[in-house]
Amino acid sequence: MRKSYNSEQAKKYITVTLYLRNPEVGEFALNRNTKLPPAAVDSTIFDHATISFRTSNGEIYMTSAIHTGRMTMSRANRSNLSAGTFEFTAVSNLDPNKTVRVTAGRFDRKQ
Repeated sequence: MRKSYNSEQAKKYITVTLYLRNPEVGEFALNRNTKLPPAAVDSTIFDHATISFRTSNGEIYMTSAIHTGRMTMSRANRSNLSAGTFEFTAVSNLDPNKTVRVTAGRFDRKQ
């Protein structure tokens, strides 16, 4: 499951992407270094979260083995409905001293 959520924060649009290899009900750790789709081979992509800002120059904040989080899928079914919560800390791909923290995130998805 890959889903992006757009939000407006201080007039800056951000995109939060949650990626799960096997979307099913349960809790998932976002705690591994991974490559990003679409350039990466599927076997090298692990559960992760990213944040990007519309105004950035290619800067992406991403979870890793050091900057971790979790996602809880509370509902998932064959009708492509899912819901859950998430929280994580992500680090910039351009500056390892820059991080963002997301808390009390929630999603409802219907595809």
